[in-house]
Amino acid sequence: MRISASAFRKRVRRLAGGLWRKKIAAIFLEPGSNFRYLTGLALGRSERLIAAILTPQAGLHIVGPAFERDRLRTAHAPVEIHTWREDEDPMLLVRDIVLGTGKDTIVAVGPTTRFFIVERMRVELPGYNFVDASPMIEEARLRKGADELAAIREAAACTLATMDSVRRLVRTGITELELSRAIGGGIVQFGENAAIPHGGPTGRALKRGDVILADTGNTVEGYWSDISRTIFFGRPTAEYRKVYEIVQNAQKAAIAAIRPGVTCQSVDRAARDVIENAGYGEYFIHRTGHGLGLDIHEPPYLVKGNRRRLKSGMVVTVEPGIYLPGRFGVRIEDDVAVTKTGRKILSKF
Repeated sequence: MRISASAFRKRVRRLAGGLWRKKIAAIFLEPGSNFRYLTGLALGRSERLIAAILTPQAGLHIVGPAFERDRLRTAHAPVEIHTWREDEDPMLLVRDIVLGTGKDTIVAVGPTTRFFIVERMRVELPGYNFVDASPMIEEARLRKGADELAAIREAAACTLATMDSVRRLVRTGITELELSRAIGGGIVQFGENAAIPHGGPTGRALKRGDVILADTGNTVEGYWSDISRTIFFGRPTAEYRKVYEIVQNAQKAAIAAIRPGVTCQSVDRAARDVIENAGYGEYFIHRTGHGLGLDIHEPPYLVKGNRRRLKSGMVVTVEPGIYLPGRFGVRIEDDVAVTKTGRKILSKF
């Protein structure tokens, strides 16, 4: 286990302290990345309720079906498990846990909680207000610890090995779908399809003179890498070389701009300036990057209008691109950690 038990205990204590300060009775989470962040459990959802409830007393409770007890016991943080039988109503357990926290009447709900569950909580907890738990959890997850950074770095190494294999696997006639399956999934686009930033894969077959755009990632302990590479199958054309060099320079400029204290939008601006000055601004049609962690897309987002300042421990992708409709596209994406003095590239190009 790369994420230590003490790391999970610290997460629980930190978030519980926020509940005290904000006078919130509890945080309610269904299985997903936030649930995993607190418990270490990667569980799915079904019609049977499983939920994590964090109280200001630093008590972490898990509600789940009785037949799941043994699996719930494998949580990496100290938890109190409350199980229900198939003929019982689990929302009564949720109600009792929340009512037992004290006089505060606000419940912070995870952003992906299903609507029908929130509606049931409203019925069982009349007089309580329900708010979005995103700001509290997002703030906690933004800055990665050493163990989280190590997991992302290892995931990036796996993805780089996958990208190296692309060159060995490509051959005339292989389809986007076949290459995507061969590298374990992700986006694979040939030729004119590469001008669609998140298209494919399809049955389109590779031929000489095609651009190949591959975008994929791996997970280690649930932590994602996300890397894109663009290569040319055959002898690169002068236009391709020109566009590739512009995108590469844009990425270098954005990475050089990363350091504690700069805004997310300024990193986006650094990449965009290079592409706009080269006359391709209208063909750079997405943000420069996004955060990485237990979700492959999570805050912070490197985009115009985002004035959030970078801090050490944040991890972002830097992925400028130029997409020429009906012809080809180029995207280069790497994973970068913000350090105390600047940045560290986790996916050495």
